[in-house]
Amino acid sequence: MSNGIPEPDYAKLPAGTRFKVGAVGAALADMVLLKDADQVGVTGKTTSYSQVTRLIDTDHKYMAQMSEGEDKSFRFLDAGETDQDLNDFLKSSERKETKAVLIEWPNKRYALMNIVLGGWAHEEPDKTNAMYLTVAGKQNGLVRGFQKAPTIKTQPQDATAADGNAVGFTVEPTDDDVNVQWQEKPSGGSWTDITGEIGYTLSMTAETAKDGNQYQAVVTNLYGSASTDPATLTVS
Repeated sequence: MSNGIPEPDYAKLPAGTRFKVGAVGAALADMVLLKDADQVGVTGKTTSYSQVTRLIDTDHKYMAQMSEGEDKSFRFLDAGETDQDLNDFLKSSERKETKAVLIEWPNKRYALMNIVLGGWAHEEPDKTNAMYLTVAGKQNGLVRGFQKAPTIKTQPQDATAADGNAVGFTVEPTDDDVNVQWQEKPSGGSWTDITGEIGYTLSMTAETAKDGNQYQAVVTNLYGSASTDPATLTVS
């Protein structure tokens, strides 16, 4: 008899997880698959807390600090000189470079990290097992999401304001693993980026010269981009 709780057939084994590396800011197509990755360690970010208890308080009070990056240890099957991509990664580690590391899991999640590399070492040899090596690093930034182009949850709406008054437009992406660039299109013109306007809200002062102008946000992540519906400014 069904109790209304579905079977967990959505569960996935980590088989098929892909480890990619590239320069910081690299496009997905420019990242290199390291096929000999074996372990990637804990991936995420958590915060610690500072105590802010006052004399008047009868229980301890806390505030969240900035997120702390994970210490990373990446394990690889040592393919010797046959895996040039891995050897290039080891060279970057010896030079203590910062690299973008992308992990794509089979359940369609991904994590994109900036990793400050800090050398590598061979593991203790075992006569009955293959040779492995580990690369040390420190997580220095993390973006997480799903392996798909972004979608828009809330579109910017048309706005009306008097000349000289403040006015704004807001977009809400479905997920937060995105970059936003606002664009403007004058009457009879074409779309151009608005310098410095990269947040979820575009704020401006209404001007008669902008009456009828349209505004849209281009939302981008590692896997693609989406543009909002245009919103029109009416200046009264």
